[in-house]
Amino acid sequence: MKKFTKLLICFMLCIVSFGLVACDNRTEKEKNFTYPSSADVISSNGGLAVQKGNYVYFVNGYKSVKDITSKKDSYTVGALMLMKLGDNGEVVTDDNGILKDEYYISMSNALCGYEATNLYIHGEYLYFVSPCLENESGDKTWAKERVVFNRIKLDKTSKVEEVYSTGVKYDQLEYEYYEENGNLYVLAWEKGDSYYNSNGNNSLIKINATDKTSVKVANKVSSVVFAENSDEIFFVQDDSENSRYYLKQYNIVSNEVTNYSSEEKTFTAKFVANGKVYITMAHSVGSSTDIKVSTIANKSGFEMLHAYEGSADLSITPDGTAVVLVEENVITLVDNNKKVITINDADDVTAIDIIGYINGCIVYYDTTEENSNIKMVSYYNHINGGDTEIKTLATMDTFEEDYAYFDLSDDNAYMYFYKMEGSNYYLNRIKINNNLGETEEMFGVYLTENAPVVEETEEEVEE
Repeated sequence: MKKFTKLLICFMLCIVSFGLVACDNRTEKEKNFTYPSSADVISSNGGLAVQKGNYVYFVNGYKSVKDITSKKDSYTVGALMLMKLGDNGEVVTDDNGILKDEYYISMSNALCGYEATNLYIHGEYLYFVSPCLENESGDKTWAKERVVFNRIKLDKTSKVEEVYSTGVKYDQLEYEYYEENGNLYVLAWEKGDSYYNSNGNNSLIKINATDKTSVKVANKVSSVVFAENSDEIFFVQDDSENSRYYLKQYNIVSNEVTNYSSEEKTFTAKFVANGKVYITMAHSVGSSTDIKVSTIANKSGFEMLHAYEGSADLSITPDGTAVVLVEENVITLVDNNKKVITINDADDVTAIDIIGYINGCIVYYDTTEENSNIKMVSYYNHINGGDTEIKTLATMDTFEEDYAYFDLSDDNAYMYFYKMEGSNYYLNRIKINNNLGETEEMFGVYLTENAPVVEETEEEVEE
């Protein structure tokens, strides 16, 4: 019996070994390609490109979901790719400036470079989104505008796995990743009525991306602050029938929702920074809007910080030093002492849009009649009386609003963005930190002759 058992185990091990080899569906190029190691450091997680060691997983350009016509199409522009950088972190190209073939592979030919793009590495997986491949139930309407969260192993030894499918279209979706206790969570705010009856309307959904499960947190959510800390997430829940609007604090790990405050008129949760939560609400008299702030630790009452007229775009510096208001071509800073500082761009600028913040600076792009400029100015110096020069990092053709996607790496090294090259928008990057006159560089794989070609395949896109 023991001899038979031993032989049987050996036979089973052989079958398992054969199965592991047989299930590796990678091409020879993909098998021979070197991949990042588990010890390699991750930077710029969450965005258009994420780096692990000397490798970058990236979306090769932008294609709108509105332009796709078949579930069986595969993509070069908009595909998910992996690039190996040179020894000095540079893109390795040939004499024609084209990325060398042996330095990249395609991770997925499904469309990734579109309105909902966001890449994230956790554990041995890369998480990404793509359009839904299903039809709506009961008819033949393709649900391509709904979003599917997927994952694939970093060395492409797995097929693409579905993690979660949203109940709303991409333009009704906001989401953020959170890593806690070895798990990866996605918090998704699905605005409007959900395709799935169980989700209800204006729902906040917690997705455990690690074990591919999800749970509804709340309905009737009118605003969300995706705070950096997973226990400082805030959202507003409407009970308009009873004339009450509640500010809730949420812990994504414990899934605990607690009441923070309430008002008799509607308000919006705006920011969390440096232990404080900020809201906006219409002023009791006139047409101005109030910005109010509360200290989270003791749930202090909301105090007035600043009132403004018009429809300014609001953000806050990462360190909580100042609330930033932008209206047309003027940037206004309001610090914690209610001091108001105005930054005027001397160029003939018609509009300013903030991209993000690095090293005490605001990074933004402007719009003129002739072009757009990516610029940087120190908010820290403006508040503390230092050098306030506005520095231009790059100049290019005016951005079309549909393609103005930007991603600042968290190590402050690069900014990624889409730029028109020929007939398509491809990923580019420019050095932000210590830029010494470097211009943007193409970061991806061109289509042949740079034409908008969609490659047809008889096989369906990986599911």
